[in-house]
Amino acid sequence: MVCRYEPKPEDQGFPGVMHGGVLAALLDESMAWAMWAQDRALGVTAKMETRYRKTVGTSGTLVVRGRVVRMRGRRIEVEASVDDAAGERLAEATALFMRLSPEVEQQMSEALGWAQIPD
Repeated sequence: MVCRYEPKPEDQGFPGVMHGGVLAALLDESMAWAMWAQDRALGVTAKMETRYRKTVGTSGTLVVRGRVVRMRGRRIEVEASVDDAAGERLAEATALFMRLSPEVEQQMSEALGWAQIPD
């Protein structure tokens, strides 16, 4: 999963510096979308470890990537990164997601409008 994100002034924690919580949310969401893209999997974050490598400003495009590392039953291991437009690594994360039961996964995907509802 790859996306581009344009920071907004309201994303800052300190003047001109992006809030770490916003970066964590970008990392978390990219991992969740990677699970959906790979296997239509929906889950909840059980554990997430984040490493902030550089201060992230509020100007310039960010490139966010997420990918599934391993799927074992309900356990899904994922990783994500945030780079600047030049490719410099700014933040990264690894996480363990717990996949929802098939019934709840179906209910959630239908509620979100992501699944075909049978006639």
